[in-house]
Amino acid sequence: MSDARSRRLAEVNDQMAAMFRERYGQFYALVRNDGFSDVDAREVILDAGQSVSRYLVDNGPVRDLVPYFTAAIRNAQADRRRAAAQNPVDLVELHAYLEYASYDEEDDDVPADSEQALIGNVSTEAALQAAKRAVAELPDYLREPFQLKIYSGLAPREIAAILGKKPQSIRAHLSVAKKRVTELTLAMLRAQDEQEGDIDE
Repeated sequence: MSDARSRRLAEVNDQMAAMFRERYGQFYALVRNDGFSDVDAREVILDAGQSVSRYLVDNGPVRDLVPYFTAAIRNAQADRRRAAAQNPVDLVELHAYLEYASYDEEDDDVPADSEQALIGNVSTEAALQAAKRAVAELPDYLREPFQLKIYSGLAPREIAAILGKKPQSIRAHLSVAKKRVTELTLAMLRAQDEQEGDIDE
């Protein structure tokens, strides 16, 4: 690496560090308010920081760093959502993760063993993997309509036509399936969290 580039990298690192000291809490809140867990929010900000740092090293300084960094955060969020959407258990359909993902980590009233605290401490990938296992454990009459819903985005009447059921029965089965997936996913994540705690001890 040339001396000029090394100096530029050091300048960029200083500039980014100064911005983080002043703005990190705001960026973190921005990502968390979009439904990302604590782990994913920190990773999104890290990804955005690396992207902006590369841009600044290659292209020189910008007048106002905050808009560039905000745009990089949005791009990093979109990348993570696209990656999640490639998994059949889409985040949007997965109450087991998103229903509890947004909470105020400064809130002292959140018990350490609550669903909010548990889900806030796991990554998107961990929640998705647990949900996939939960879906696999559903009985056939619940799993079939649920998979048609989350894999293909079909409406209840379309699922009913495929499975030869009444639409109202499919709606009821989807509701039960989502509730059961939520419960099973949370149980798996709690067991995993407790197992990792035992290992740490």
